[in-house]
Amino acid sequence: MPANEQCVLDSTGGFMNFTNLVIAALAMSLVAGTASAETLKERIAIGVNGGTTGVGVQGQFKLNPKITLRGGFDSLKFDADVDGDGIVYTGELDFSTTGLFADFHPREGSFFLSGGVYLGARELKVSGRPAAGTSVEVGDEFFTAAEIGTLSSKLDFGSTAPFVGLGWDTTFTTKGRFGLRLLAGAAFGSGADATVVRTGGTTLTAATQARLDQELLDEAKEIEDTVDGYNVFPVIQLGLTYKF
Repeated sequence: MPANEQCVLDSTGGFMNFTNLVIAALAMSLVAGTASAETLKERIAIGVNGGTTGVGVQGQFKLNPKITLRGGFDSLKFDADVDGDGIVYTGELDFSTTGLFADFHPREGSFFLSGGVYLGARELKVSGRPAAGTSVEVGDEFFTAAEIGTLSSKLDFGSTAPFVGLGWDTTFTTKGRFGLRLLAGAAFGSGADATVVRTGGTTLTAATQARLDQELLDEAKEIEDTVDGYNVFPVIQLGLTYKF
């Protein structure tokens, strides 16, 4: 075989071998990418839960066999009217929080330790309007219903509450798609800030308004002292999860 033909064959054969290698590498990359995508998909789960934080939804991502990241939203709302001493009190509890957590599975099983934080509104509001013709004692002073109008108080437990807890979660340890998650722990809020304000009512003299304003400040301080120390909120949740 002529030398120039040999060169052409060697060159062509080498080019074909190189092309085959590239095609094989691309095929392997696609397969690996698909496998990786499937693995990533299997690490994602969503769920619903209920408990002392209300009802909520959540998402989970299994970072590795020991650590799972969680995020969710919980809402606990409650309204009630109570009639006492001629005054109708309206109460509203509103805990609407977003939670961010990391769960540590020490034995890579269902048992886990959890740490994170709750963010969002955690408030208790109460308002009351005395019946016409009655008098109301605010602090150490008495005021008529007409002078008072409506009294509204609000307890703000802060928008940030660190959380620690433990639980049992079968989301990524069961072979099926569905799992169960039980969580128990505590959220640690800051001291509550209380406010008491008057709306409506008759126009007061400057002296009476000053006395009432001071009594309302004293009432708010008394409320804060009453709830002082109740800044630990128990968290118990039971949830159902779905793994993709």
